[in-house]
Amino acid sequence: MSKLNDVPSARLVGQSVTRREDPRLLTGRGRFTDDIAIAGLTCAMVLRSPHGHALIKSIDTSAALAMEGVVGILTYDDLRGKVGDIPPQLGGGRGSHPGTSSAGGWAGALCWRIGRAVGRQYAAAGCRCARSDRR
Repeated sequence: MSKLNDVPSARLVGQSVTRREDPRLLTGRGRFTDDIAIAGLTCAMVLRSPHGHALIKSIDTSAALAMEGVVGILTYDDLRGKVGDIPPQLGGGRGSHPGTSSAGGWAGALCWRIGRAVGRQYAAAGCRCARSDRR
């Protein structure tokens, strides 16, 4: 029978591991996706429900569309018949994730009539990103 110390992985437990990325991160030279500037980049902002089981009577997008930099707004009516449902999240349990329906089944990309859970998305706005002009 071999001893635990003879197993290669057992010798690593409790030991320091040299990480190659640390120097650049600790000195402020790390590069992240938010640092990348692309001319004309459009970002998506998602509006989520602050209430559970909220009845959506209407969504007026006119004020948002009038704002500078807004490219477009999507609601359920814009996606109906064009985008399929989103499958339930794996391992999330029944209805435990904003992307699932209360029964744990498939859910639309955006809410229609009822926002069943807090955080459920019901509108999305495409807007010109401020960082797209950085170069």
